[in-house]
Amino acid sequence: MKRLLDCTATDFAQMGGRALVQAIKASEGRVVLSEVIGAFQPLYPPGASNAEVAAAFGADMVLLNFFDLFQPLIQGIETERPEEIVTRLKRLIGRPVGVNLEPVDPSAKALEQLVTLPEGRTPTKKTLEKVIKLGFDFICLTGNPKTGVTKEQITRAVRLSREVLGADMLIIAGKMHGAGVAGESSEDIFSQNAVQSFIEAGADIILLPAPGTVPGITAAALQEQIASLALHKCSW
Repeated sequence: MKRLLDCTATDFAQMGGRALVQAIKASEGRVVLSEVIGAFQPLYPPGASNAEVAAAFGADMVLLNFFDLFQPLIQGIETERPEEIVTRLKRLIGRPVGVNLEPVDPSAKALEQLVTLPEGRTPTKKTLEKVIKLGFDFICLTGNPKTGVTKEQITRAVRLSREVLGADMLIIAGKMHGAGVAGESSEDIFSQNAVQSFIEAGADIILLPAPGTVPGITAAALQEQIASLALHKCSW
């Protein structure tokens, strides 16, 4: 097994989720994942998508945000068959490509006015089946600002995703900010119980906010959390 940093496009084309997890582990924390929004006009038009720019500048993995699984679209990539747009992107950049799905909690106590998401951006049985059909290599269960995503719903979404996608799909789960939910901001974004529930539900990688990006999230607090993760079967 190669570390991800040594992999080529041919390696990735033959690589399943378990092999991808191992390749990430072998890279010892040096994998760069870039989140891009293909639904918006590319930063460098014409003829190059944001994902291609990210890969050109060194991204080892690419994560599509604001991607509607029922209306596949990546600005900067032309295709007559939208259902093939993800596989076309993978051929263009030679990197693993994933998608954000947002487990919205309808009962969440909002801190601000929340937005309404289309089903194609949320984790349901139908959308998860589209993940496979479109050819994604991994998924990330998290929340954008103002979406009402909660830790509890993320846990449920991880469990459903594992059931629908099977044991080989790479699943990332966690929050980088409160997503507009009361009681889940600052240091309340993560807790040992929440992280444990993500792992037990089937998450491979735990998403945590970077130090200083959210009030109360310090390097020391994250170091403690990461040290506890090392005791479990989790990649990051």
